[in-house]
Amino acid sequence: QLAQQAPALYSNTFLQPLRHVAASVRRAAMGDPVPKPRRPAANDDVWVDLAKKVRAQVNESLTTHAPEVDEEVAELVKEMELEQKHLDQIYRVFRKLKRTEPYGAKISPREVLVASVPRLVKKNRYWVAGMLIHLLKLAGFYGTITWDGFLYLVLQFCSLSKVEMCQMMYFIITLDVRSWTVHSLSAAQLEEFFDFYSDCPLQAFSTKIIDFSKLPLPRYTMVEFVELAFRFSQLVNPCMHLQREFRQCFPSMSFWVDYDSKRLHNRKLGMDFFRHKKMISLVEAVRLAHGNAVGDQEHEDVQYRLPPTALPPKPKDTTKKTPADFVPLPLGPAKPQVHRVEPEREKPKWMVQHFEQNYDPVRGVALGSAAEALREREIAPALPEGWVAVPDPEAPKRLYYWNQATNEVSWQPPPLPPQSVEQAKEALSSTVGKPISRAAPGGFSVGLMNKPTARDDTIREAAAQRTKELDFVRDSRKREIAAGFRTHDVGTGYWERARRAW
Repeated sequence: QLAQQAPALYSNTFLQPLRHVAASVRRAAMGDPVPKPRRPAANDDVWVDLAKKVRAQVNESLTTHAPEVDEEVAELVKEMELEQKHLDQIYRVFRKLKRTEPYGAKISPREVLVASVPRLVKKNRYWVAGMLIHLLKLAGFYGTITWDGFLYLVLQFCSLSKVEMCQMMYFIITLDVRSWTVHSLSAAQLEEFFDFYSDCPLQAFSTKIIDFSKLPLPRYTMVEFVELAFRFSQLVNPCMHLQREFRQCFPSMSFWVDYDSKRLHNRKLGMDFFRHKKMISLVEAVRLAHGNAVGDQEHEDVQYRLPPTALPPKPKDTTKKTPADFVPLPLGPAKPQVHRVEPEREKPKWMVQHFEQNYDPVRGVALGSAAEALREREIAPALPEGWVAVPDPEAPKRLYYWNQATNEVSWQPPPLPPQSVEQAKEALSSTVGKPISRAAPGGFSVGLMNKPTARDDTIREAAAQRTKELDFVRDSRKREIAAGFRTHDVGTGYWERARRAW
């Protein structure tokens, strides 16, 4: 009888409860609510009780609440005034991201692969995926990223302003082009990085209209790069798009719209800005390398961070007797080492000539000191009150303009306000200068170079009256002569017509 009823037994009393258990475990692991089971039959009591117990244990162990974080991350969460529901939303996205990992990945439950993080970007992922990978490298994560580091990175990145975003973009370019220094970036390195966006179909990302060979500076520090990014918004738009995509997920866009950072000025970002575990001393780095926690015991931190106590001084030898085992040095005590600065050697002529020319083989643009020598010296135009023209320390022939009152700096000359004729004349004379007189004082050429002085009003009025009288006499004579010619013409014309008729 048991063999005959085996299919019904397996389908009704055995497999169905286990299906409910498997579905409950899967939904709880994904963070979804577990639905209520169907109403059991009378013969399913044993298996239903077992399913209820397993389901309760799974719901209790696999909860969607965000786990506790480290002290550094907890301070940032408290500073940003995040609630527990916001952390739960971020942790739920973290769990969903973990489900996209390949099967068999040997990582802990509170870690995800770095290669899975770009899946968070829904739109235009291709153009910002590499930038996101470099951002994770700045945070110190190469293969996997932990929950604490993920939460710290997300909150720090979503709270950046546009100026701070430009600073982050500067470090990403430095990391991508593998620059030897973080103090400045050359125009060629900027062109190498943004060449990826030259053929971008998105107009906000496309750098096709930017000619990096014609930029005003050959090298850009962080401050100068921020000014350049504000001039060409295409350089920072990919970061702005990436931040917007993250804000929609962590925790929501409505939270960041209502968020008030309460900061009156922009922060200066460092290379370890996105790291939640910052190295304070070399001792802590060694302890972390050996697997010891840094902040587990406060007294050990104080012991490692305080300077060592000085050794007690040796007692003076009052007997002035040399010990039996004392061996004097042949040249006396060791003298302090003296660092001598060697004079700089003179470079060969061919090397100096090569550095002066140093033409770019691709674009044919001079990059050396000869390019600065061929630059024409700029002439300061007329400036408003309070503005002065200052030579650039790196390029003395180029000028920038500084407002002494407001401490404002600009590469372009400020426009002049509306002026009167006298003010415009004074501004023109201060810019061009007074005309140079090459005539000797009292010489013959003074009358040729200088305009004669105007006459008095009385003399000028008498001359005008005399001119009118002469004009009247001349016109009267012209009229009398014209009348005589007309009378003579009539008689002459009559005899001429008679002669022709005959």
